[in-house]
Amino acid sequence: MERRGVLTPEIEKLGEGFFGKRLTLRELRLMPYIDYCAKNNQGIDPNRVDQEEREILSEWKKLGIIEFSSSPMNGYVALRKEFFDLISEILWLAYIEKIEPNACDSCGVHTEVGCRGCHK
Repeated sequence: MERRGVLTPEIEKLGEGFFGKRLTLRELRLMPYIDYCAKNNQGIDPNRVDQEEREILSEWKKLGIIEFSSSPMNGYVALRKEFFDLISEILWLAYIEKIEPNACDSCGVHTEVGCRGCHK
């Protein structure tokens, strides 16, 4: 696997297609925290984000793709579906070890787990 959390050309292209500008490394590295907060019904803890990240969040809020509270205990993070999909794809590309599909040597069918019993 490539290094985790790296801006690859594929990730940059996704960011540019969505935002109309290049995705920054800081934006990329903020996404796992946003994803975690959204999935765990937590607000954004002001102690866990720095000034640059607060500016990114403010920009995203102005774009209407995120809403959040700054109360970590009674807070929330809400995302537009398109933004959630983008974050999910980018996190998969930047942080997840990939499982490549297998092909059966006999039938050539590609599946996630290999041959599904076409031959013995």
